[in-house]
Amino acid sequence: MSRHHPHRSVNDDLVSMRAAIDELDRAEVADAIETIGFECTDCGACCRGDDADEHVATVFPDEARQLMEEDEQFRDVVQPMPFGLGHDGTGVTIEWSLPTDDCGDCRFLKFEDEQSHCTRYDRRPSICRTYPFTLRDSPEAAPQGEAIETVGPVVAHECEGLGTHIDRASALTLADELIERARRSIEEGMSVRGHLAQQVPDTAASTVVIDSEGPKTAAGTPIDDERPQR
Repeated sequence: MSRHHPHRSVNDDLVSMRAAIDELDRAEVADAIETIGFECTDCGACCRGDDADEHVATVFPDEARQLMEEDEQFRDVVQPMPFGLGHDGTGVTIEWSLPTDDCGDCRFLKFEDEQSHCTRYDRRPSICRTYPFTLRDSPEAAPQGEAIETVGPVVAHECEGLGTHIDRASALTLADELIERARRSIEEGMSVRGHLAQQVPDTAASTVVIDSEGPKTAAGTPIDDERPQR
């Protein structure tokens, strides 16, 4: 007889999600992507905020470092995830997001001759590489556009490029990136949970960001709490 666990932990859920992701067939994911159809139109809509909210796209610590130019620092390419912070930007939050401009759009989005382009396209984080798709029941650290279609394990979110032809090779590549992103999100979530289980250190910093590497200031520097930093 199976035993019911009414107080199943978040980590248990993450372990179950990881097992489900590991069992996914990339061909099945690619089939779903082909069925939905997708081709990027370079409209830039997924990189822009709206009237109510600024653009939010999760960036993991190593992805942030990949975004950096030679003369840039961590804080130049990401900002603290806004969720959990007060109106003045202070408080404790989880993970980082792409930086936004005064209009709430991604700071790396540029327009030339009425055409949008990303100035860090070759180094863009996984959330940008896989939009407008997510995997059903996989954890997401930031909201996506409205979900409008689900086929098998794949969920499609708002995007004008949906419903167009995608070739098999591109669908397989996107499937691999989507599966890897889901795995990474779960691993990051488990690491963050581990740091949250420990007391957030007292600090003079007005903003604390907890990522998979531990507590940091808004500038991305580790907060010295007498625990070794990874």
